[in-house]
Amino acid sequence: MYYSAVDRALTLDGIDCILVVAGLDADDLLVWKAFTENRATMWLGYASFVYWGFESQTKDALYKEIKRRKEKLKLYTSQGLKVLVTGWAAAVPASAQINSPAEYTEFNNAQKQAYDNARVGSVIVSWKVLADKYTITAFDTESMIDNRGLTLPISARVPQ
Repeated sequence: MYYSAVDRALTLDGIDCILVVAGLDADDLLVWKAFTENRATMWLGYASFVYWGFESQTKDALYKEIKRRKEKLKLYTSQGLKVLVTGWAAAVPASAQINSPAEYTEFNNAQKQAYDNARVGSVIVSWKVLADKYTITAFDTESMIDNRGLTLPISARVPQ
């Protein structure tokens, strides 16, 4: 009811915007299909961090989780859901033992490839701009780019 009221108010006021709805249960966004399919300016948000809650996981476990999310996003796209990955990070828990630029690049490319399956696209999140110029530091965008742990371009698509 709440999102219906918000959508109606925005439409009546002539506000031209995209409303991103947090689906809350990212494992089952299909419950939103009927509600969003006829609302062109309503997208579903899907936060996808493999950091918090994964602090004791191995590298293999993180890759397995990324693959699971990739398949979930493929399913959502095949069902016509307009999903935006509203956040993912290049940070990795220490337990995964990903330490070299090559390992970070591989890990982040796996995430980008997974999140490219979202119909709308994805947003990378960083809380630091610069921590240490010469080493890769979690959540440090500049060191990730400078040391090739994160490669550009990162693109976005707007569904029609």
